[in-house]
Amino acid sequence: RDYFLAHAELVKFFVMSEFELRCLQEHELDSWFDHLHTVFKVPRDYFLAHWKNDPWKCLEGIFVFVDLSKPTFTIASTLRVFHREILWKTEKLKFGGIGEVSTNEAYRGLGLASKLLTKAVEYMSENNFAGSLLHSSIKNVPFYEKFGWRPVPEFLTTMRHAGHVHDLQWLFHDSQSPSSDVVWELRVEAQLPLFFSRTKYSGLLQTHKDQLRDLYDNSSSSYCGPISRSREYWEAWTSSHREDTWVVFREGDNKKEVVGYIAYGVKNDVRVVHEAFFQESLASVLWSHFFDISGVLVSEKEDSVAKISPDFNLRINTNLTSLIPQEVLSTPEKSQSAWMVRVIDDSLTFFGTVFEENNDFVFWNSDYF
Repeated sequence: RDYFLAHAELVKFFVMSEFELRCLQEHELDSWFDHLHTVFKVPRDYFLAHWKNDPWKCLEGIFVFVDLSKPTFTIASTLRVFHREILWKTEKLKFGGIGEVSTNEAYRGLGLASKLLTKAVEYMSENNFAGSLLHSSIKNVPFYEKFGWRPVPEFLTTMRHAGHVHDLQWLFHDSQSPSSDVVWELRVEAQLPLFFSRTKYSGLLQTHKDQLRDLYDNSSSSYCGPISRSREYWEAWTSSHREDTWVVFREGDNKKEVVGYIAYGVKNDVRVVHEAFFQESLASVLWSHFFDISGVLVSEKEDSVAKISPDFNLRINTNLTSLIPQEVLSTPEKSQSAWMVRVIDDSLTFFGTVFEENNDFVFWNSDYF
């Protein structure tokens, strides 16, 4: 038995001697994008955009195993540490997001991903990161646990239509408008008119961009996990995502004020909330009319009134549902994927609560890496 174990280790040594573990170099980026496209079977442009639109991109955070036995540059395995600053309630912490972990099929089973994760932890420790965050399928959780990441319990609920639909009046459609292409109006009793503009952050006036960022910062400070977004991050990363995004305005005294923001996508015929935050005084009203707002995606323009599908459902993190009428919410279910957190700076003792079931963890899908 000892002989076979020693032989296996010797074989592994010679195999590993054919690889070099190092940081990616700039002239190798095209080959790296090709590798990611091949392994993940996702369009190459997706990874190109991940790099191009990241204001905090850093080549030193991309680690690769290079096959030295090949005559041309060949990536066997790779991992990227995304440089991020996250909000932990009122604290701002330097975090490393682990992403684009991938091994070419021909090189699997050699322990390359394990060595890359170990290298990533060393890198984050040497560069004063507070912690690390990654997203994993449930089946891969045990693998990441071996390297110190722990799953954060996350529960989702389905928000079902209560049956009452407010009319969303079609105001105008103007593809030439610099700020939006679709605007809807929802009039709520005892409130000033609320307008929902289908637009990206990049299409807003500067005043409204400032209001939206302030609203995001104020709303996110109640949670553990949201990205602390700079102006550059909003312009590049957030605006580049393809979700349907709606900015909510309240109009009065001849001016418009940003009071909310909604982004969501569609998966298996269910609308999944990617992020949503509202001015505190209007949060309950806007959550209550979420179907009226988001129903625009499945609406038809007919006689200037939006017709909303009666079987319209929304999936949402239970940490965001405190202001939603409980009768329209289903029983929470544990998520079938997992966000995982690893403490890098052991002197920080406040991470523990995030691993409890009643946590305040929220990570907006729009910030996925």
